[in-house]
Amino acid sequence: MLNSFYEYQSYSKFVYLFGFIILMIIIILYYSIILKTYEEKLNALLKGSADLINLIPQEIKNIIIEKLNE
Repeated sequence: MLNSFYEYQSYSKFVYLFGFIILMIIIILYYSIILKTYEEKLNALLKGSADLINLIPQEIKNIIIEKLNE
């Protein structure tokens, strides 16, 4: 009976290891494929934000920079 318990433990360790490897593959695919599209959208949004900042007059930018430096 002790021998069968030991075999069950080694089997469960194998299952956990296999599950961990599958989880790592899923995480790598998630970050490489799905987030790449969001990164492109974020870059486009940030470019639009930079265009909006350029519309602010230089005098107002100088006042903001002075307030931030205080």
